[in-house]
Amino acid sequence: MKKRYRQLYNQMQSALTQCFLSSGEELEKVTEAYWIAENHWAKLKAVMLPFTTEQDEIKFFKKVKPAFTCYMEYYSLLSEALVYAGKLEPAAIPRFWQQETERFHHYYGRNSDFISYIEKDTTYLDTDYFLRRTSKDTNGLFGSEPGFTAAQDYKVRTYMARLKYFNYCTEKLAPGKDII
Repeated sequence: MKKRYRQLYNQMQSALTQCFLSSGEELEKVTEAYWIAENHWAKLKAVMLPFTTEQDEIKFFKKVKPAFTCYMEYYSLLSEALVYAGKLEPAAIPRFWQQETERFHHYYGRNSDFISYIEKDTTYLDTDYFLRRTSKDTNGLFGSEPGFTAAQDYKVRTYMARLKYFNYCTEKLAPGKDII
C-alpha cells in the first residue's frame, strides 16, 4: 500500500479504535464506525493517485479500496443484526448468532472460487477483475461509483466484510460472552 494510502488507513483504524473505546451503546458505536469508514473512503477518493501502470490500478482495486470499503459494508451488516437481535427474546439470541455464522458458510460455498483466488493472491485474472475499464457495476453501494470501481472489487469488499461479520458472530457465541 502506498504511503499516502497507508497513512489514511492507519488514521481510519485509529478513529475506529477510539470509537469503540468510548462509552455508549454498541449500536451507536457501530453507526459512528460506519460514518468513520465512509468518511475515510471519501478521503481516499480525494487522494487517489493517478495510476501510472495497470499494476498500480490493479493493486488499488484489489487491495487498497476493499481495505477501506469493507468496513462500510461490515458495519452496515452489523448494525442490521444488532437491531434485529435487540428485538428477540433472550432465549432466541444464541440461535440468531448461530444462523448468522451459517450464512457465512453458505456465502463462502457460493463464492469459493473467487475467495480462493483472493486468498491465494492469484493474479492471472487481475486485468479482467481489477481494471476500471472492465467495470459495469456502479450501483453506488459501499464505494461502487463511476470512476472508482473495477469489475470485481466489490467482491473483495464483500468477502472481507462478511469475514469480519462471521468473526463477530463467532465471538458472540463464545462461552462467557455477552450475546446481546
